Amino acid sequence: MPIERLKETLDTCYKTILRLIVAPEKVNNANIETFVKIKWEDTDNENSWILENGEFIQLTSEINGFSDLRELDQKEQKTFSEMFKKFSCKILNQLPLYLPISDQVRFSNIC
Repeated sequence: MPIERLKETLDTCYKTILRLIVAPEKVNNANIETFVKIKWEDTDNENSWILENGEFIQLTSEINGFSDLRELDQKEQKTFSEMFKKFSCKILNQLPLYLPISDQVRFSNIC
């Protein structure tokens, strides 16, 4: 990958993770800078941004290799959803700290 495509590739990566846990129409209509500022692990943000478990299972089950999620019982779906969404929120919070997701490169976080 050429270095000049790094920002574009990082944006794509970040938005791909977002689309797994946030309603796709919210991701398509907002600038990446909007998402980088959100504290994803905050419960208030979870309620306003993150998909409900049923929507999450429906969206995720459309991904190759995840179609079996629909076959799980409600308790198993809830357990999977909560674990995956929590992990994804942690990634969304951490990526901008270590990678130049925004236009600024912050070397102080690396050292």
